[in-house]
Amino acid sequence: MFDNLNSPKKSSLVFQQIIDRIQSGEFPLFSKLPNELELARLLGVSRSVVREAMSALEIIDVVERRAGDGTYIKEFPVKQQDRNPPDESSLHKANTMIGFIKKIEMSGGSYAAFEARSFMEPWLAGVVAVRADKNDLQELRELCEKIRLSWEKRDQELFRQTDVRFHEFIAKACKNEYLESFLMQAIEAEKYLLWRKELDWPSWNRMEESVKEHLDIAEAIFRGDSDAACKAMELHFIFHWEHVAKDIAQ
Repeated sequence: MFDNLNSPKKSSLVFQQIIDRIQSGEFPLFSKLPNELELARLLGVSRSVVREAMSALEIIDVVERRAGDGTYIKEFPVKQQDRNPPDESSLHKANTMIGFIKKIEMSGGSYAAFEARSFMEPWLAGVVAVRADKNDLQELRELCEKIRLSWEKRDQELFRQTDVRFHEFIAKACKNEYLESFLMQAIEAEKYLLWRKELDWPSWNRMEESVKEHLDIAEAIFRGDSDAACKAMELHFIFHWEHVAKDIAQ
């Protein structure tokens, strides 16, 4: 059923193979996929690689995970003659996601790390809002000045470097060594600077928006507003994903 990938890190290829088999009709709509363990065996990869691919498929609404039951194919278009032709929007989303995962993998990074950050970092921003001390707030002000300067100078590299430092600040200022270690490892595993430099990301429009998003997060932390800091970071990740996906698609 599958080509054995024989690789420790090929989430994008797992993703692509499942998409191809849905489109060909080998996996009918609403059918149940093999479990992660079986897919890992068939594909010759680790279970974590399969899990990354399944998470990506779930994000673009191709599969549905049912607790205690398994993973099912949703209404994704296939290429069988007795069905409607593929919907361009659905195929575009799938191809964009494949590109996104490939870019991360080409840099040696992890899609799972990106996903982990997007789940955890909004909550940590809220924690920082109530735990940041005077020294933390001074460091945050300095970071905000550098973020503003990167936009004034239209300096992508300065922005990328300061962006990483901003998120590393969130890890440190949460005042929990285990959470700090986890988030720092995720940032490192994602290989942010490598794959985004390759993409020549961000565009000028996205850079302006991202500068504002970082400043909104910082402002909520300065006010000590945990809920606002959490929400601002959550919106940052949502907008970030949409724009990175569009850049890759272009």
